Amino acid sequence: MERGKILNGWMYFTAEISGGYRELHRTDGTSIQRFADIRSGDSDDAAVLVVYGNQLYFNAHDGTSVNTYRTNGTQIEKALQNIEMRNPVVAGGYLHFSDGNHPMRTNGTTFERLTNVIGDPVRYENYGAGVAFVANGILYHWTPSELRQLSNLNSIEDLRAAGDTLYFEARNVSNESKLFSLNDNQLRQVSDLLDGGNDSIQDAIVFDGWLYFRANSPWNKQKFFKTDGETIAIAGNFKGRFLDDSSIDHEYASSLGYLFWRTQSEFNVDKLFATDGTATYQIANTRNDELASDGAGMPMEFKGALYFEARDSNNDFCLYRLQPN
Repeated sequence: MERGKILNGWMYFTAEISGGYRELHRTDGTSIQRFADIRSGDSDDAAVLVVYGNQLYFNAHDGTSVNTYRTNGTQIEKALQNIEMRNPVVAGGYLHFSDGNHPMRTNGTTFERLTNVIGDPVRYENYGAGVAFVANGILYHWTPSELRQLSNLNSIEDLRAAGDTLYFEARNVSNESKLFSLNDNQLRQVSDLLDGGNDSIQDAIVFDGWLYFRANSPWNKQKFFKTDGETIAIAGNFKGRFLDDSSIDHEYASSLGYLFWRTQSEFNVDKLFATDGTATYQIANTRNDELASDGAGMPMEFKGALYFEARDSNNDFCLYRLQPN
């Protein structure tokens, strides 16, 4: 299942039906229905959902190639032939994405490709009057009127925006991987968690003005941290200082006043956790077994509840809904 997107009172998501076919579905919170069947009799491989201009854009296979489609909830049309949309984000009045080789954007009518920028952007972030992105390790800012390079660093990885501040991983003068920030053209190194080594910033997300991320601790173990750009604090320490707090995959969602994510519990199995910025809680045990992995993922808010995918007591993936107290 892929994290859902909301359009006109429906939550759209991808899920597998019998036969292993991955199709586009939707729910109004009461019932679930299959919405699209692009390739009848075979899997659409529907993926990468984004809402822009009162339309849902998504990728699907028509039997010949992967294309970009869009729908208003009633009709489905092919928006781009032979182009698989990647890393989409809405910013500066445009839908930005990558075609796998170059940055692209659309205003819903025309499509524009930046042929002078080579590389598949690792991430787009809404920033200023446009979008910031990283391609081939270089940080760019693309507004409706111009494209410019934001930093002289050429080893940038990952990217997150928190208000007027951009956070990213890059190498310092000692060739160590650290967390940096850029605000009002002022570049600064934020982290130095592992003295003389790589902090290895991963899985970053912004919640309540703070940047949450995984990184190497002073004990050279992966831990969950948070920073406001000035100070860094431990945000999670589930296994003690001498074991990694990590998982095969991490799914984050900021909703209902909490940050939700999946990580391994003290028993080394995947569970769904939440924090309000002060305390951290395990909020689900869908298999009714603390020693079994729930595999929880894709959490998102819809109609005042948290929806997420997880395994049940029969080890089957199901869609769950969590109502706040």
